[in-house]
Amino acid sequence: MIVFSSNKLVKALADNSLDSWAKAKYIIFVIAMYTMYGPFYWFVPSFGEKKPMLLQLASFASYCFTILFTIYGAKRCFKTNKTGDGKDFVERFAVLFVPLTFEILPLVLLLVAITFYLAAYILPYKDEETKYTIIPYLMLLCAPILAWLFYTLLDRDFERLSELIRKRNESS
Repeated sequence: MIVFSSNKLVKALADNSLDSWAKAKYIIFVIAMYTMYGPFYWFVPSFGEKKPMLLQLASFASYCFTILFTIYGAKRCFKTNKTGDGKDFVERFAVLFVPLTFEILPLVLLLVAITFYLAAYILPYKDEETKYTIIPYLMLLCAPILAWLFYTLLDRDFERLSELIRKRNESS
């Protein structure tokens, strides 16, 4: 299972060198990733101190934008796949999703570090508690931006795959 290199994976897909079980493992990974991410936590009963309404609204807006970018991005990837041979979109989507997740992870960690740095040293608040309550708001800004970036890069992988398939078909 190729996990860390989308270039190798694009070539493997173009050469049809992945069997159905290998592709199924990627789909299982994608499903597992989405089950770990619970965007509907506000329906779950909570105990203790409630989160501020502004944070809940900002969270809801962030999730809505992330969902919109996901829908738009997946649709764009679908159209790009159609310009190639138009086959096997779901399995290609799942397979290409996995290495891109690991490729974008360092950026996510960098954004988290920048957010904590901004909250701790740059923001003009003297009160420590206020500084650290701003961190969730800053993190909510990152989610839609990362979703947009992720699907832009995924579409790029679909473009490369389509090009490789076109070249393979022309040489056959």
